[in-house]
Amino acid sequence: MATSQQYLCDVCMSQHITQTATTCCPECEENFCEKCKVHHEFAKATKKHEVISIENVLKLPKFVQDIKINCSQHDERFVLYCDTHEVPCCT
Repeated sequence: MATSQQYLCDVCMSQHITQTATTCCPECEENFCEKCKVHHEFAKATKKHEVISIENVLKLPKFVQDIKINCSQHDERFVLYCDTHEVPCCT
């Protein structure tokens, strides 16, 4: 099982800073350190998102941890499901 050391803050990493993440936002699909979590909680666009502690994320089965809600190709939320290909799709 993964350890919290393997979860780094995505915001800090984009600034070339290595900081251990303490929480995860499933809706943003990003991990946050304590400092960045505060900004996430107060930003108008994300203040209604519910974050989960990394400790609780680690308790989930691996296949659940790997579930994505955004298309990696278009960075849009999945809203459709293709029965033919058996995959979620963005618009």
